[in-house]
Amino acid sequence: MPATWPGRAASLPALADDAARGPRLQVLVAYGGLMAAHTALRLVPAQGVPVFWDPAGDYGREGNGLDPRWGPYDEHVTRRRDLIVSAPPDLTTYTRFRWGLLDVGLEVFEWDLSAAHAEELRRVLLEGTTPAHPAGAFTTLAPLAFCTVVTADFLGRFADPTRGLRGFYFFPDSLARQLYGRAPSRVILFRPEQEPRVYAPPTR
Repeated sequence: MPATWPGRAASLPALADDAARGPRLQVLVAYGGLMAAHTALRLVPAQGVPVFWDPAGDYGREGNGLDPRWGPYDEHVTRRRDLIVSAPPDLTTYTRFRWGLLDVGLEVFEWDLSAAHAEELRRVLLEGTTPAHPAGAFTTLAPLAFCTVVTADFLGRFADPTRGLRGFYFFPDSLARQLYGRAPSRVILFRPEQEPRVYAPPTR
């Protein structure tokens, strides 16, 4: 986090109110007690249900041994090619899941999008692309432990203003460091039992 970015406290219900905040792209970086743990992606279109991509992740899988203090958890999740296609979680639900895994932080990079670009990204995520696409073939199904690699690949090929992102990012925090330089509209930091804080780049 750049030291010059101003921050403010915000309520979790307000941050989870998708209808009031317009189309946007969210990249979620989760932190365990020792190291960054996972990267996921959430897309809020102008209309319709958000798309939640949990590449090689555990959301909705059985046998996670989640801490019951943060429940209840959704036990009827349908995954298709690592997309959560039944009841994709909002930020409130997903943060509870991460705390259930004993994570200690969640960093959400957020970009405001035009309705047209949000719809373009929605189609890429839901349908994938073929080799004939200008950006090449893409699928949301991710190899085990490659959550950050595939998320960075998607961002670099399809999403403005992260298009052109280059490099191999295996660890979630290595991608997070790059995303601070990709002009996010805001970054939201969550910690268990604390108010979320919202940070934005300083206005010029």
